[in-house]
Amino acid sequence: MKNILLVDDFQSNLLLIKNILSDEYNVTTTTSGEQAIKILRTKRIDLLVLDIWMPGMDGLSTLQMIRENSKIKDIPVILLTGQADRGNILRGHQLGVMDVLAKPVLPSLMRERIQKVFYCAEHGKKEYEDNKKAIEAEARKDKKNKTDKQKASDRQKPDEKKAVLTDTDAKEDLSALKTDTITQKDENDANESINKDSSEINIESVNEKSSEAESSEAESSNAKSSEAENSNAKSSEAESSKAENREDMMKKLLGKASEIGRDMPPDSSAGI
Repeated sequence: MKNILLVDDFQSNLLLIKNILSDEYNVTTTTSGEQAIKILRTKRIDLLVLDIWMPGMDGLSTLQMIRENSKIKDIPVILLTGQADRGNILRGHQLGVMDVLAKPVLPSLMRERIQKVFYCAEHGKKEYEDNKKAIEAEARKDKKNKTDKQKASDRQKPDEKKAVLTDTDAKEDLSALKTDTITQKDENDANESINKDSSEINIESVNEKSSEAESSEAESSNAKSSEAENSNAKSSEAESSKAENREDMMKKLLGKASEIGRDMPPDSSAGI
C-alpha cells in the first residue's frame, strides 16, 4: 500500500481525511510543518497532503524547505486550502505541487485526485505538466484581469475625486456665503442699534437743554419781577418819605406863623 502523510493544524480535518483514505492507503498524520519534514526524512512517504494555512511554518514555507532538501525534494504534493487564493495556488505550482484541493474536501474527489497523482508518478509526467501549465495560465489570466480592473478603477478615481472636491467646494462656498451674509446682517443690526442709541441720546440732550433754558428763563423772569417789586417798594417808600417831609414842613411853617402872630402888637394892623 502507498504511504500518505497528512499535515493539518486541525485534528478534526486529519481524522476526516484519514477515514476517507485509510481503506486504500497507509496514512500518517501531523499538525505542523516542522514535524512533517522530520517524518519525511525518516520514513518513506509516497504522497504529501499539505494544508496551506497553518500557524508557525505554513504550508508554502514547508514546501519550500522540502524542495531545498535533495533527499525529499521530489515527493509528490497535494495542497489543501480553505481560501481560494490564486496567488497561493500559483506559488504552489511554482514549487511543483501536483494538485490543489479546496476544503472541505469531498471524499470521492479526494480519492480521484490522489489516484491521478499516483498514475502520473508511475506513467510519466506529461499529463501532470499539461495540468500544471493549464492551472498556471488560468492563474496568470486571473492576475491580469485583476490588474486591468485595478487600472480602470485608478483611472476613474481622479474624476470621482474631482467630483467630490467640486461638491465639497460648493458646500464650502455656500457656507462662506452664509457666513458673510450673517456677518453683514450683524454689522447692519449693530449700526442700526448705534444710530438708534445716538438719536435717543441727542433727543435727551435737546430735552435737557430745553429744560435748562426754560428753567433759566423762569429764574430770570422771577428775578426781574422781584427787582420790579423791590423798585416799586423803594419808590413807594420814597414818596411816602417826601409826603411826610412836606407835611412836617407845613406844620413847621404854620407853627412859625402862629408865633409871629402872637408877637405882633394889637394895633399894628390898623396903622398900616
